[in-house]
Amino acid sequence: MRSAMIAVIILILVCLYTFTAHATASSHAEEMDQQGEMDSFDQKNVSYYYNLANRSIRKSKYQEALAAINKGQALDPAYLPFMKQKALVLIKLGRRNDAAQVIDLAMGGLPDDLELNVLYVDNTLAQAPNRRAAATELTNHFKKLNPRIVPALIARIASNSSKHDASFETVLSSAVEANILPQRDQAVLLACLNKKPAEAAALLQAKATPTPTGDPLLGTLALLVAEAYQHARDFSAADQFYKKAITQGYDAEKAYWIKGQIYFDLHNTTGAAQTFEEYWRSADNPSVWAALA
Repeated sequence: MRSAMIAVIILILVCLYTFTAHATASSHAEEMDQQGEMDSFDQKNVSYYYNLANRSIRKSKYQEALAAINKGQALDPAYLPFMKQKALVLIKLGRRNDAAQVIDLAMGGLPDDLELNVLYVDNTLAQAPNRRAAATELTNHFKKLNPRIVPALIARIASNSSKHDASFETVLSSAVEANILPQRDQAVLLACLNKKPAEAAALLQAKATPTPTGDPLLGTLALLVAEAYQHARDFSAADQFYKKAITQGYDAEKAYWIKGQIYFDLHNTTGAAQTFEEYWRSADNPSVWAALA
């Protein structure tokens, strides 16, 4: 009798297990079917591919990003955000001629887009056979732009540059030649380009009106004055204008980085070490700055 009861209990447990497993499998299959339907729906939506490309770009997987962009463009060739993504990805892949074609097409619909113009400047500097050719092309381009976006464009290019070298000076000289900035800003840039920090400082002091939220262009101009003073080995004046640049909204970590690099260029390793040590405690990547110090 006892054996029979045990057998019945086992049989019941087996049935329950079988039923539960079947129900779970059915539920999972149903979820998979629903997910498949969702994926099928999503893949008919340009936003799906736009977001997929952005995720790949953030992971530096540019071939994957390009594949997603191409699939999205097959759904909507006129979707302009894909053009911006594609220009960036092609530049990252070293396909600058292809990127130039995409940028030209995108400019037709987004002539004053800040990010697109940053890509245009970057690609022009890389493709031009020499600085003079780059300057000519950039000057002509700046003349066509809405003057209101040029200050923000210069500020963005300055912020994106880890070192303000000859290529960056080409951008500044082209903006001055195009004559589309406010007169005083033009004069400050010209004085910096001519290595006249005291003149640039006097012009900037007359211009500067501190604002609660900072002014990106003022911050950039102050940084350029600081660099000019530093190159002239007037380190005390340079320090004052680096502080002004940060007060006016220039990214502190980038300002300190540039300051340290210039000290290296001047073979002033003590100044470089002090600069890196001064900032490493509050940097986003303190271990990098500590190592440099």
